[in-house]
Amino acid sequence: MPANKTDRKFMELAVEEMAKSRSEHMDKRDPLVGAVLVGPDQKLLGATHRGDLRVGDHAEFTLIERYLRDKNLEDTTLYVTLEPCTRRNPPKKPCAQHIVKARIARAFVGMTDPNPDICGRGVQYLLNQGVEVDFFDVDLVGKIREANQDFIDYYELPETGRKTPTQPFEGPSRQELEAVERATLEDFSHDALDRYLTQRGLDITVPSNELWKVLARSG
Repeated sequence: MPANKTDRKFMELAVEEMAKSRSEHMDKRDPLVGAVLVGPDQKLLGATHRGDLRVGDHAEFTLIERYLRDKNLEDTTLYVTLEPCTRRNPPKKPCAQHIVKARIARAFVGMTDPNPDICGRGVQYLLNQGVEVDFFDVDLVGKIREANQDFIDYYELPETGRKTPTQPFEGPSRQELEAVERATLEDFSHDALDRYLTQRGLDITVPSNELWKVLARSG
């Protein structure tokens, strides 16, 4: 299910911001991340990217704690190309916590983080804290993954030594992206859905309206 025109516009803006990201490491590829925040009135509040103002600063942190620190962000919507992190070296705090602390109501996420220590946990943390989570359109997810292929490979390719026994969700295949008209949750294998949710790190009842929404927004 494609996003509405307003959501799509801000997703595309987040992807544009992503391309401006600045890496801080010489020995490994850091992710390219773009973030956009929109008010309840659907007006743009701010847009930024990784490393925008300071070396190593995450996009969500820069947006919430730098550009919009003095603004009331309650009931706003965040569009971010990479799943918000749940781990940072002290005294820094994870982006997922900054999002919840700012009372952001809704978050659109591009790709899940390939880092097995984070994959799925950022989305689940937001859901657990009452943040509504949706996902970017499939074609934009493809662009995000393509731009971040080196970052993805760092964690997922065997030669990096980072591959884990249980692989993080890698996205649907070309065949899986083909639309099936008038499908319902009863058309899916419950075992397959359970495996899918486990790989995504999501705690959602099968079947449920919440699950259908996640599947629909994922394409």
